[in-house]
Amino acid sequence: MMWLTLRERVTLTIVGISLVAGIGLRVWQQQRSPIAVRMGVAPSEAASWDAQLAQARQIDVNHAALEELERLPSIGPVVAQRILNYRQAHGPFQRVDDLLAVPGIGPKTLEGFREYVRVQ
Repeated sequence: MMWLTLRERVTLTIVGISLVAGIGLRVWQQQRSPIAVRMGVAPSEAASWDAQLAQARQIDVNHAALEELERLPSIGPVVAQRILNYRQAHGPFQRVDDLLAVPGIGPKTLEGFREYVRVQ
């Protein structure tokens, strides 16, 4: 004798599949956690590593080649070439905000890639 209706069996099946999928997602997320967290590194040290990693991902606009500049968000080959031309005509940039003087780079564009550039 069947004590569950078809609707109840379907509902339980969906709940079971959702539970298994949720557990699988959680395990997958734990496997992808940052090394610092898995190794039990102090939060301050992990923050230092994050800062170093962010700096390593930045490009120096005073030494970057055309191809590197083109990888920046909202910067295509034309604006990248303008950055190189401006740098050649006016010398190295002193601050990241100096990029606002390059034609085609406004405040909104600069904010879109500010975290990816530095001036040395």
